[in-house]
Amino acid sequence: MLAAGRCQRPDCGLAGVHQYVALAASDTTKKLIHAYKYQHKRVVSKTLAGLVARQLPQLAQPGYCLCPIPPSNHHVRQRGFSHTGLLVRQLARQYRLPRCHILQRHGSTQQVGAGRAARFRQQHGAYTVRQARLRRYQGYHYVLVDDVMTTGATMQAAVAALQSAGVEPGNISLLAIMHQPLG
Repeated sequence: MLAAGRCQRPDCGLAGVHQYVALAASDTTKKLIHAYKYQHKRVVSKTLAGLVARQLPQLAQPGYCLCPIPPSNHHVRQRGFSHTGLLVRQLARQYRLPRCHILQRHGSTQQVGAGRAARFRQQHGAYTVRQARLRRYQGYHYVLVDDVMTTGATMQAAVAALQSAGVEPGNISLLAIMHQPLG
């Protein structure tokens, strides 16, 4: 595991939420993620899930469920699949945990190439919670899964949606396969 922790800044939109980054931003990790997302090599999801499960065995907890952070509909159409949805399916098999698709994405934004301020502005209000699905998984600890964390804007928007629906920060964890800071 590369990193784990909680944001301690009072102005942090992720305060109280446990965060995990599974893999270092090595050339190999970047190539795997690129092949998966942009060359549509779905089989790579199995490799990534296996690597994550080996790095973060502590996520295999009773009462945890894995929640993909949904990509825009445009990206799903472009790729022919939801890269986070497929990744969560593979992680769920590795961890023997349920999948809970509780977030819904609104709008279509281009994060690649956008600066920090633009990313936060674009992601504000990008997600809502599917209430019926949230009720089905009431009492679970929600592990929100995305492939790459850059500024944290996407994760912060997803957490804000869950908190607006009444989920306490202590019942949310974030899992990014890789952290790739802007720069």
